[in-house]
Amino acid sequence: MITSSRPSWRRLSSYGLASLGVLIELTGCTFEVAIELDQQAETFVQAPLDQVDVLWVIDDTATMAGAQEQLIEQFGSFAEVLDGAGIGYQMEVVTTSSGPWDGEGWSPDTSDEAIYTAEWGSAGSFAERLRVGTSGSDKERGLSAALLALTVDGGEPPEAPRLVREDADLLVVFVTDEDDCSDDGALSDDSPTSCYTSQERLVPVGEIVEALIDVHDDVNRVLVAGILGTEASGCPDVYPGTRYQRVARATGGWVADICGEDWSGALERLGAHATGLRDSFRLQRAAEPGSVAVYVDQLELFEDPQEGFTYDPETWLVRFAPDAVPARGATIRIEYVRDMSRFVPAY
Repeated sequence: MITSSRPSWRRLSSYGLASLGVLIELTGCTFEVAIELDQQAETFVQAPLDQVDVLWVIDDTATMAGAQEQLIEQFGSFAEVLDGAGIGYQMEVVTTSSGPWDGEGWSPDTSDEAIYTAEWGSAGSFAERLRVGTSGSDKERGLSAALLALTVDGGEPPEAPRLVREDADLLVVFVTDEDDCSDDGALSDDSPTSCYTSQERLVPVGEIVEALIDVHDDVNRVLVAGILGTEASGCPDVYPGTRYQRVARATGGWVADICGEDWSGALERLGAHATGLRDSFRLQRAAEPGSVAVYVDQLELFEDPQEGFTYDPETWLVRFAPDAVPARGATIRIEYVRDMSRFVPAY
């Protein structure tokens, strides 16, 4: 017979190793065995942002004319939230054509000045820049286009400014009806269908996620979202953006269905994220499923996808339900037992 005097782990020390006594009775003999639990606690603050950099990556292929117009028409839902927060923002748009195609050169910039700032007026005035045309490369390399815009001091043209500021959080938004084909040149001589039939030759998603995180060296300051094709999309000529979805999931982001007629809710949610209202936080270490305890301003929330939070053991993300997202200024404390079998999050 095995009996346990195991107390609630939440009453153990917040950091370091906590010993737990277990009594084992065998053939009339009793032994006490010490089991060590690696107890962890992390604290986050839902602080309003002072600065945010927003990169829009728009598909510029022939099937995207309608989607671009829909984005422009409904962009006010995003702009209203951003303007209302009164923060110092920068925005830039690039296309999924991340390099030269057909010998024609690079995808053109959409204005004389690539980066739009809050000093120029309403965020709504940025919307016209999202009409990037439909003559782009039929191999949509959106992920590599984003990295090019975020990590290169220069590029094409050489005097192009760098979007990322050290004191600003980063939001990257992809709008496309195809999956990513970032191949680092591996498929340059192949047809566009190879983007789907030869995905093993594409740049691994994990490498792209790590590169995005390295922009700020903190995953909780980088969020990726998208208006994409999903597995449930029912409109023609739309394909699931699975690679984009994996990057969004790894950073605590989300995707909306590009086939939807009303994107205003998704754009409003993007605006909330841009102003610092996060609904997910990634832990520094893996947690044992079932061991996670979450406190918002010292009030405990329960693990419940509808009214509390969920924990993803693959990405180490704690995500709050829509009605449980901590308010601005809230302090979030997350306690958990470390999962010693996981050392790297899965992407």
